[in-house]
Amino acid sequence: FGMTGNRELWRGLSTIAGSWIGGSASQLAAKEIFHCDPGLFSAMLVADTLVQNIWLAVLIQASRFSGRIDRFLGADSSSLRELESRIRQFQLEHTRPATTHDFGNLLFVGFGGMALAHLLGHGAVRVAVKYQALLQAWRLDALNSHFFWIILFSTLIGIGASLTRWKSLEGAGASRLGVLFIYIVICTIGMQIDLRSIGGYYSLLVPVFLWIVFQITD
Repeated sequence: FGMTGNRELWRGLSTIAGSWIGGSASQLAAKEIFHCDPGLFSAMLVADTLVQNIWLAVLIQASRFSGRIDRFLGADSSSLRELESRIRQFQLEHTRPATTHDFGNLLFVGFGGMALAHLLGHGAVRVAVKYQALLQAWRLDALNSHFFWIILFSTLIGIGASLTRWKSLEGAGASRLGVLFIYIVICTIGMQIDLRSIGGYYSLLVPVFLWIVFQITD
C-alpha cells in the first residue's frame, strides 16, 4: 500500500491500534506519544470511524440472534451471564445517593490526581532528557514525551486510589463521572475530523478493513 518504510503512516496506524486496544483515550495518547501529523490523524479517524461503525452496526443487528449464533458456534456464554449478574449485584449493594462530600472527594481525586501526574511527568521528562542519546539508541523516544508520563502516572494513581478508602466513591457515581469525561474526550477528537482528509489516503481503508477482519475471525 505504499507504506513500507514510511514512518509517518505507521505512526498513523498506531493510533488505530490505540483505539481498538483502549478506546478513544488510548487513540489520543498514541497520537501525542508518536507525534502523528494532524492531517494524517484526521484521515485515520475517518477510516477508523467508517470501518468500526459498519462492524458495530453488524454487531447490533446480530445481537438479536445471539442465542442462535452461540448454539451454531458452540460458544459458552454462561461466564458472561454470571459476570453480568455479579456486576448488577455489586451495584445493588454499593450504589448510594451522592453527597456533597462525595462530590468534593471525586473532584479532589480526579483533578488532584491529574495535577500530581503532570508534576511527576515534568520530573520524568527532565530525567529522560539527560539520557536522550541512550533512549534514541534503544528506540525509546516515547519516554521523552510528557504526555506519555501523564498517562502512565495518572493510571498508576488511579490504581493506587482503588486500593484505599476512596474506592467507595464508585458507589457514589465515580464511573458515571468518568464516562462523562470520556465523552468529552471523544467530542474533542471528533472535532478534529475532516471527512475530506481521506481523499489522499484511500489505501488506508484496506489495512484497517483487514485489521478488523482478523479481529473478527480471531
